[in-house]
Amino acid sequence: MDQTTLDLRATLVIDFHIGGRLRFLSHQETMRTFIRALVRANIEICHSQGFNPHPKITLVLPRSVGTESFAERLCVQVNRDSIENLESLRDSLSAELPEGIEITSFALKDGIAKYSPLWVDYLFPLNSENVEKRIGLVQELSEKLNNGEPIVTQRINRKKRISKQILLNDFIDNIVYNESEGIRVRCMLSPAGTVRIDELLDLLELNVETLSGAVTRLAVGWHLK
Repeated sequence: MDQTTLDLRATLVIDFHIGGRLRFLSHQETMRTFIRALVRANIEICHSQGFNPHPKITLVLPRSVGTESFAERLCVQVNRDSIENLESLRDSLSAELPEGIEITSFALKDGIAKYSPLWVDYLFPLNSENVEKRIGLVQELSEKLNNGEPIVTQRINRKKRISKQILLNDFIDNIVYNESEGIRVRCMLSPAGTVRIDELLDLLELNVETLSGAVTRLAVGWHLK
């Protein structure tokens, strides 16, 4: 790839909501859905070089299967000269996406834009049973976080059939209960990792029966590298 080609490269940054039945799509299935929609919308995607070129598309922070999300981000490398009308392009892509995926932001960044997530807000909606117990648990966990008391869990690696103890204090910024929503948790992400949704469910003593809906990713704090 010559320097002229590199200079013409830009990044489409597509934020979207995914819910309904489509929240059960895997990472790869979500990528394939977007690739097909991008092609049908006549958006020229840059490809890698070599014998087996692949589209230069990144789903920055893949969500857990079954999680609804209002904060998904897809980065697509394109030739800047192929983009004439951004609003028209957004409309074309939206028309090709299935029900359950809605574009919430559509922007073009010069060059190869790369993002990393700093934090994620999750919502755990509660049904009416055992709410008082959950409120008490949230208060207890919040006090431990504020006082620096250790909060630990067992992380299970099912493939290797091993488990290890994980300190969650570095991965959880806050836990709050809101009567109209449920339990909101802000999780921090770092090179050391983060907390998993199944670990949060265990920590909050929640399961499918105690939730009134899907676990939802509400927001993500992004950092442009």
